[in-house]
Amino acid sequence: MSKDSISDTFSSMNVVGLKKYLQERGVTVHGYLKPALVVIASAVEKMMLPKDPNFECDDAEKNLKKRLIIHDVAVSDSFTLPTQNNFIDSPPFGLYDIFNHLIYHSTDLYDKQGLASYKSYDDYRLFDDGYVESLSTTYLKECGLHVYVGKVNPTMRMKTDEGKEQYDLWFILEGKGPNRGSVIKAFCKCKGG
Repeated sequence: MSKDSISDTFSSMNVVGLKKYLQERGVTVHGYLKPALVVIASAVEKMMLPKDPNFECDDAEKNLKKRLIIHDVAVSDSFTLPTQNNFIDSPPFGLYDIFNHLIYHSTDLYDKQGLASYKSYDDYRLFDDGYVESLSTTYLKECGLHVYVGKVNPTMRMKTDEGKEQYDLWFILEGKGPNRGSVIKAFCKCKGG
């Protein structure tokens, strides 16, 4: 679309439509008149900002199902798998594996704030302070994956947004081959993901 046609498209929209377009892309629109909104909307269109950049309207169930297809195998919902508190066969796993997952793999839930938390070792401090309530594991032989399921206490409130005592989380590590111990997928119901 040419520069003039973009501007014409937004010029023909009413103020409500312009504000909706911008709000869907996370742009603050309070206090602007229509000419300024047209200029801002045109700039946003050129930058190709996606709708819902903070994933606030995202369908969590749909994303969870997409995450559970690994090595072309549909993995059962990790929260429903039978797990045990036996880590004897767990692959080696450390901070490098977490870094690799967060930095080099695209993720729908990790943002700048989450990365800042990781860099400051906040998660390790929370683990050390006893916020991790439970952690258990299972090995899925058919696809060579180690699944870990845990519960974590909220740090800022007594209960989660869902009214539960703890957040549910899981992460999956590669169980075989040269990438053994690498984080493949991870999910947490907390706001930080």
